[in-house]
Amino acid sequence: MIKINNLSKNFGNLEVIRNMNFKLSNNEIVCILGPSGCGKSTLLNIISGLDSDFKGSFHSLNKKTSYVFQEDRLLNWKTVYENISFVNENSKKVEIMDIIEKIELKGFENKYPQELSGGMRQRCSIARAFNFDSPLLLMDEPFKSLDYTLSLKMIKNLINLWEKKKNTILIITHDIDEALLLGNRVLIFSQRPSYLLEEIIISQNQKDRKLNDIYLVEARNKIIDLTNDINKNKIYSHHC
Repeated sequence: MIKINNLSKNFGNLEVIRNMNFKLSNNEIVCILGPSGCGKSTLLNIISGLDSDFKGSFHSLNKKTSYVFQEDRLLNWKTVYENISFVNENSKKVEIMDIIEKIELKGFENKYPQELSGGMRQRCSIARAFNFDSPLLLMDEPFKSLDYTLSLKMIKNLINLWEKKKNTILIITHDIDEALLLGNRVLIFSQRPSYLLEEIIISQNQKDRKLNDIYLVEARNKIIDLTNDINKNKIYSHHC
């Protein structure tokens, strides 16, 4: 679906991404972990087409991309139902209500964003993204402002939506548990200028995962060790 070859990005004299290489396949969830300022959000902007000033190659078969930002960006003059429905004029009411139910907003479809909590607004934003007719969904720390318990609930909601649509999702997160529960693959980025440091594959179905499963514990420990090395500058850029 998407192939990135030797992608590099500078902001003036500041080199943010250097020779980044990875692929995204159909129907998978890929999570990106990495230190602040390593270009994760910049990479999403490039993939979405918001940023075309880069070196290297980026190939995608997608003509449309859905994007969930850190903030919900809902339209305050539209109800929950209207915020979700307006992005896809071909969607049927029964389909929209199914999304609303899966994201646990049933009973709030006629409420306006200002009548919702922060978590509910973000759920509405995610529901809108799934209603948009796109095979690729980009998510930039969608659960950043939520507490741990609510984040776990949102992860469950997201998996319920993805199980039906089976689109490709690329998620930026700082939360290791979030990445382990969601990702078919977890990509670890280095310090700036960033490159792909490590890829962790998780084959078990998302709905069957528990954080105390031995393979997730081992994966978490590996990520923590890598993160500690990155933070101690033991791992910088082998491209330097």
